[in-house]
Amino acid sequence: SGQHHRNPTTGAAGEKMRAQRTAEGTVLMRSEGERMKGLRKRWAEQRNSDYKDLRDEAFSGQMGAEEKSTLIQRCEAFLMKYNKCDTIESFLIATDVYFMLGSAQGNLGCYKEGNFNLEEGCKVARTGQVIARQSPNPKMEEVWSLYDKEVRALLQLADHHHEEDNDEEAMKLLLKALGRARLLDALRVAECLLWIAKIYKVQGKITQAESKVRDAMQKMTGYHSTLEARNEMGKGIYLQCFSRLQELLRLQGRIDEAEKLADEAHEKAKELGYTDKYEIVNQVNLKDVKKMLERAEWDDADVALQNWLQSTISIQGPESFMLGEGLWMLGVCHGKQGRPVEAEAAFSQAEACFRNHPSPILRKEKLCHVKEAKALYFYSDIDPAAARTCLEYSLNTWLEMGASANAALMQFNLGNLLYKNGEWEEAAAYFKQSLEERKDATACCRMAQCLYRLGRNA
Repeated sequence: SGQHHRNPTTGAAGEKMRAQRTAEGTVLMRSEGERMKGLRKRWAEQRNSDYKDLRDEAFSGQMGAEEKSTLIQRCEAFLMKYNKCDTIESFLIATDVYFMLGSAQGNLGCYKEGNFNLEEGCKVARTGQVIARQSPNPKMEEVWSLYDKEVRALLQLADHHHEEDNDEEAMKLLLKALGRARLLDALRVAECLLWIAKIYKVQGKITQAESKVRDAMQKMTGYHSTLEARNEMGKGIYLQCFSRLQELLRLQGRIDEAEKLADEAHEKAKELGYTDKYEIVNQVNLKDVKKMLERAEWDDADVALQNWLQSTISIQGPESFMLGEGLWMLGVCHGKQGRPVEAEAAFSQAEACFRNHPSPILRKEKLCHVKEAKALYFYSDIDPAAARTCLEYSLNTWLEMGASANAALMQFNLGNLLYKNGEWEEAAAYFKQSLEERKDATACCRMAQCLYRLGRNA
């Protein structure tokens, strides 16, 4: 009973036991570590696969409301399932999914929800930028990619605010995006500048808008020489500089400069081997058709326009507002071919297409162009009253928009129409208004003729 019992955890036996347990624990920890590593790898592989499916769906082409709603649901489910960001790759993916989600919601008019998710995407991108820069061996391409995704989200946010007529907030976001873009390359800087120019144009600040577009063009001048090795977006931005500047020049009545620029854009597009995927390319490709119409090559223009419409429908879908550009030309063509019913139908379809234009300001402009074409090339000879109605619609719209050069042109066209119909007094009044808006030798000559005829008949 008085025998002493030795403690098994002391002495040599205890040391051996502890060493054995430590070894067993190390083996278990390694095994568990390997298991967790395998789980994380499979989790990341599944996430990447789901992300790829999302991107394929988002960029599959023309999406209707139902497809966009499905995409929204899938993006939300993705963000709930993969809500942990612990690697730069995970930050990049999360930012992109927030961007897809916010963009789709905005496209359906759900701007509040869309803006929230785009702002979340910006936060994730900024957090990822900090972590990427602080890592022992930072990969600058990852940092730049996160900056790029933040810029895209900011531009989309600005677009949403612009659609809600909140241009003040849109401009703040664009200037913020521009600051971020300056850390990237000329492409993103030029894109931001074009957006800023768009806001200036809507605000009626045409000179400032022109300045920003020229800045964007300057940025892209050195960039475009290597565009063959770059993506399609770079080509599109470069050509948009020409398109936007041409539009602004026309608004200021600098038609000759605009036409010269249009020819230059046409040649640049051919050099780049560009297809008609974007609006600018559609406009550039239609340049050849416009020349056919100027040469009164109605049959050739008809064939070219039918081919263009089929091509655009296959790329943009049958409800694209871009179809309006070709349809009003087709209306002119059919009118000159002596096909009035088909001409009326083409003009009506063009107006319907432009009513779907996402930009309120461009919607008005495009509808004016259709009315003017219908009046000058179709109604003027067969229905002067209808032609006058169309021109007066355009005149009032241009005056409302503050586009004095376009208004002056409509005043001249109205004067010319009335002059041909012998209504010299009214014609002279329109010519006088046109001269007050814009000095034009032809208008001056026409007004002198009206006054002469009025004097002879007095």
